[in-house]
Amino acid sequence: MLPEKIINKYGEIVWFWPNQNRYFWNITEQLDNGDLLGILRNNAWNQSGANGQRGVRINIDGNILFETDFNIQREFHSHSTIDSELTYLTFVKDYFINPLTGLDIYGDLITEVDNLGNIIFEWNVKDYFAYEDVDPNATSNDWTHCNAIFFDYEDSAIYLSCRHLSRITKISYPDGEVIWNMGRQFISEDIDFGDELGLSWQHAIKKLSNGNLMLFDNGNNDDPELSRGIEFSVNEEEENYSAEIIFEYTLPDSLFGYKWGDCDQLPNGNMVLTSGPYGAIIEVSPQGELVSSILNAGGTYRTERIDGIHPLAFSILIPNFNDNDTINTSYLPVGESITKFELWNDGDSENIFNVNIQDELGWMQYNNTITLDSGNSYSIHIPTDVYDTLSDNLITIEVCPLTSSSSECIYTMLNSRSCSTNPNYNFSDSSECPELLIGDINFDNEINIFDVVILVSIIIDSIELTEEESVAGDLNYDSSINVLDIILLVDAILS
Repeated sequence: MLPEKIINKYGEIVWFWPNQNRYFWNITEQLDNGDLLGILRNNAWNQSGANGQRGVRINIDGNILFETDFNIQREFHSHSTIDSELTYLTFVKDYFINPLTGLDIYGDLITEVDNLGNIIFEWNVKDYFAYEDVDPNATSNDWTHCNAIFFDYEDSAIYLSCRHLSRITKISYPDGEVIWNMGRQFISEDIDFGDELGLSWQHAIKKLSNGNLMLFDNGNNDDPELSRGIEFSVNEEEENYSAEIIFEYTLPDSLFGYKWGDCDQLPNGNMVLTSGPYGAIIEVSPQGELVSSILNAGGTYRTERIDGIHPLAFSILIPNFNDNDTINTSYLPVGESITKFELWNDGDSENIFNVNIQDELGWMQYNNTITLDSGNSYSIHIPTDVYDTLSDNLITIEVCPLTSSSSECIYTMLNSRSCSTNPNYNFSDSSECPELLIGDINFDNEINIFDVVILVSIIIDSIELTEEESVAGDLNYDSSINVLDIILLVDAILS
């Protein structure tokens, strides 16, 4: 994912931001339902500061589902609360006077908002960082230039990257206490560890599944100026903090990323580095071997590798239902049978679904959690007992994606109708109900004494019947023809 577009592994564009009035400056994240988070600008690159810059959530069609009502900075990421509510983490510029110098400067305010735009958490760098810690190479009034937030659900903590302090801070959430600072040591000596790593104006801090941290170290003002991706571990035992580089890959000097940049780990363990100014996307193996590269993809703040533009898509197949203009109808045989459905994972990723199927008359009930790889299906077989004849029954099919905290359950309503002439689907599937007159054994479209004579002969002489004759002669739907059927047939004629 790049600004304005998504490309495949060959560098070909597979999706492009369709809104020409507002520039999609930075795609920051794909949610597990396929929606995109990012930063919109009203105009193109001539914007300065945060003017016209808003955090948004859009669907793949480009429709804006959420937009902040205030200007933001550099970052816009999702956070799921304890009760699975989706919120958004971002930065807001905070202007103030440095009490040590009397100069107007600005720092960064971490801001968390809910889906209604309400602010539910704030954390301001000026309340926790020392004013004397200033990088002389940074823009005079841009004090911290924080550029990345990562939420650690395991520790309930936020990792914060501040470029102009070459610092990574771990913050306890939601109390906001600083757990540790690592990176370049300044006058205050507030850094707890990690000065020896040589971080310089880094981007894209994140925690990996193995517990290590990863970032893109831009290398500004180093000698020589080289950019690298690094994976490192942090020892937090007894607050005796230390860091150790586990793996690093240094880009050639021609790809020195003086601004922007990203570094991610793929599921196979490979590292993907992005040199933002050059739009260079480099994939390397854990052994440091070049796997692939895309050059000149266009300047980009960051990139993200995704499985596809439709990670969550699914369908329920109802075999051969009768589809009219008003409601879907499926014919179910009177008596015991098996009703079948198929769940398909049409998305680009593995997904977990909860499927709940119920009906109004109590003919069937099903509830199960199903895990499906992309492109696979699962056959659902439900024991069904239709005990009413000539009845309509509404079936509710509920599918809830469990891998997506940002997706809602989907409901499908299916009208089912009892069918007395198709026991156990002997003559047809659920798409129709054969027109057989029960009791009309000679199929002359009448029920009369001739049918009684034939029925008696069938019982006495044990005549082998066709499927149609078996259905027509089984008046009490017990799957056998006997004297009870004769009694019912005579009663039907007399009535």
